[in-house]
Amino acid sequence: MGNLGLGRLASCSLDSLASLEVPVIGYGIRCEFGEFEQTSKHGWPVEITDKWLRFGNPWEIVRPEIYYEVRFGGRTEAGKDEHGSVY
Repeated sequence: MGNLGLGRLASCSLDSLASLEVPVIGYGIRCEFGEFEQTSKHGWPVEITDKWLRFGNPWEIVRPEIYYEVRFGGRTEAGKDEHGSVY
């Protein structure tokens, strides 16, 4: 569980339910990169990924034979800033 926003809320909820001995199961989305560190380069913010799986995950039961496709809606658009740089 994460330490930000909804991840923190889910973690606190599961902790409370466990303390009350309520039988529950928690599911999460496994992302390759977790939170990121932000720094600046040439005056611009730069995100550095947190490779949190580099040492493995003791809480994970690996079952590569089971997978689910997660579809996301929406679209992306390219644009240019006032200097002509694409974003």
